[in-house]
Amino acid sequence: MLELLHADTPYMLKHTFPELLQGESFDSHQTIELSRFAVDRKVSKQAPHINFTELLFYLVVQYGFEKGYSDFITPTTTGIERIMRHVGIPNQRIGDGKIRMLEHTKSVALRVPINEALRNWFTNTSINQHRLDRAS
Repeated sequence: MLELLHADTPYMLKHTFPELLQGESFDSHQTIELSRFAVDRKVSKQAPHINFTELLFYLVVQYGFEKGYSDFITPTTTGIERIMRHVGIPNQRIGDGKIRMLEHTKSVALRVPINEALRNWFTNTSINQHRLDRAS
């Protein structure tokens, strides 16, 4: 599951979790917020040879390149931040960069610029190399 919102419309970071932004603002139609990022564990257990989290990131990045967006922003957990780091997706914390507790979850705001570094990840990711995003 995933939700993509243009940053020139109401989006979660600005309107629901402003404490993660600490006054920083993104208001461009070229910036896309990723929210409600989740992989169904039941589905992923049925195909353990596929990294569904990486596949979902890959498809979102592909979409960003196809549409010509400038960057992604996301309110996320430190767990997802670790996964992004582990699979090599270039990103940076935004706002003041500090971890905030949202309910009982360690959360941060991240920005993923859609640039050459991301294109390098996209081109060299194992998902692309195995062509798991395409029907056989």
